[in-house]
Amino acid sequence: MSPEDAAHLGLKAGDNVRVSIDSAGRDLVFGDVLVRVARDARSELHLDTDEGNAAGVVTGDQAELILLPRARDTC
Repeated sequence: MSPEDAAHLGLKAGDNVRVSIDSAGRDLVFGDVLVRVARDARSELHLDTDEGNAAGVVTGDQAELILLPRARDTC
């Protein structure tokens, strides 16, 4: 994602998030998704073929980003 998107969401490179995909009868949550931040990046999720097939998604589908609490936020 872009530095602006990361800052807006309170994320930084190396953070982990979850991503929920609600597809036709094959809902799936991906855990331990690594956040990468770069100036020329967009907020996109890249799945390999097996992951995409498991979730029944195609290019252009949308997903929900689930932010995980940081250790300091859970005390």
